[in-house]
Amino acid sequence: MKNCSVTPWMVVALLSLAGCNTAPSSTSSPTTTVAPAVRTAPTADQTPASVASPPDVSVEPSVDDTSRIAINTVIIPGERVGDITATTSRAELAELFGEAALTDEDVNVGEGFVEPGTRVDLGNGRSLSIIWSDTTRTQPVQVRNFGSGWHVPEGIRIGTSFPELHQILGPFELSGFGWDYGGTLSLKGTKLANYEDLLVVRVQPEAELQTSGDYQAVMGEELYPDSDPHLRSLNLRVNEMIVYLKPQ
Repeated sequence: MKNCSVTPWMVVALLSLAGCNTAPSSTSSPTTTVAPAVRTAPTADQTPASVASPPDVSVEPSVDDTSRIAINTVIIPGERVGDITATTSRAELAELFGEAALTDEDVNVGEGFVEPGTRVDLGNGRSLSIIWSDTTRTQPVQVRNFGSGWHVPEGIRIGTSFPELHQILGPFELSGFGWDYGGTLSLKGTKLANYEDLLVVRVQPEAELQTSGDYQAVMGEELYPDSDPHLRSLNLRVNEMIVYLKPQ
């Protein structure tokens, strides 16, 4: 019997024939652990774009924009219209409101007459016209053509309704329509009787109601009580105010 010795290379060959692969697979990959991303907070001198402060776009109002001027719009009949008194001159008017707001003109005062005046255009319902004692324009005697921003302390202004007038005055009378002084309230015997001869208040209905039978029924120079049903149906509102300034 022959003595057969087994060499190392024979072992390898036998293992190869048996399908045993001792070398690591060329397709296997080691498991890789990926560390999660870490978000860091912005430093104190960093501001995220989404919360950045908007640019400053504020605009200062123009000094010539009289509609933004703070103005006293309270009327005290006989004494003052805001800061205008019986001693306010044309020059002082310019100091109060600026020359650009003033226009010298003749103002219609009724029955075809005009008087030297100055229109003060202040915007926002605060315009008015001043009637002067003469062409020197040094002494105002009357103020009219008010915007709706002006009012007496009791609340009467351009646009005040007929029921509101009754609440303020109590029962009152007014002249009939169809002439220059039509719709003028009589303050005699009312809660504002102290304004008599110092404040003129006139009312008118809407234009489409001035052809109605109710309007025709209260025309003429006689006085009608505010309780007259024809007046009540005309939706009357204050359309004119005139204030007289008396030297103190």
